[in-house]
Amino acid sequence: MSYPTEETEVKTSSDGAQTFVDWYYRDLNEGRPLAPYYVNANTKYSTAGVAADITINGAHLAQPSDFEALLHQQRGGNSTPTTGTNGASSSSSTRSSGKTRVRYELDSFDAQVINDDYLVAAPEHIRSKGPDRSGGRISMVVTVMGILHLETEPEATRKTFSDVFVLVPNWDARSRNPPRNVKRFLIASQNYRTL
Repeated sequence: MSYPTEETEVKTSSDGAQTFVDWYYRDLNEGRPLAPYYVNANTKYSTAGVAADITINGAHLAQPSDFEALLHQQRGGNSTPTTGTNGASSSSSTRSSGKTRVRYELDSFDAQVINDDYLVAAPEHIRSKGPDRSGGRISMVVTVMGILHLETEPEATRKTFSDVFVLVPNWDARSRNPPRNVKRFLIASQNYRTL
C-alpha cells in the first residue's frame, strides 16, 4: 500500500473539516453535549491514556465537561441540558428564557494535514495493514474564525473568536460496521480565544 496522494489529503481534510465544523458549531449553538467530539469519549484513546488538551481563553481545562460548564455559565447558568427519548440532548438556554442568548457564527475555516499516517491508539488490525492511501488515518489542524453573539438585556455584544483544533481519526469509524452517525474525526487539542 502507498500513502495518500496530496489530492486525497486535501479532499479528506476539506470534507472532514467541513463536516466537523457544521456539526460541532450546530451542537454548540443548540446547547447539546460536546463531550462526544473529544478523544476522551473514545475507549481506544482513553485506554491508551490519551486525553484532549483543551485551552479556553488561556485557561487549561482538564476535560470536555469543564468546557461545557463554562458554556453553561456563559448562557446564564439557568438551563440544564436534558436528554429526550431519542437520546438527543437539548437546552432551552439558546432559544428563550435564558439571561444570555449565545450564538457562534463562523466566518471561515481552514484545514491542513499534520500527519498522513496517524496511528496513536489505533487497533492492531488497522496498524498491521500498512499505510492507508484513502486518507483514513490523517490528522489535521482546523482553524476557525467567527463572531460570538451575546444577546443580553438591554443590548447585544459581538466579539471575534478563533478556535484551533487538532483532529485525529476516530478508530470506531474505521471498524467493519461503524455505529450510525459516528464522527470520523475527534478533537485531540483545542485552543479557543475570544478576541
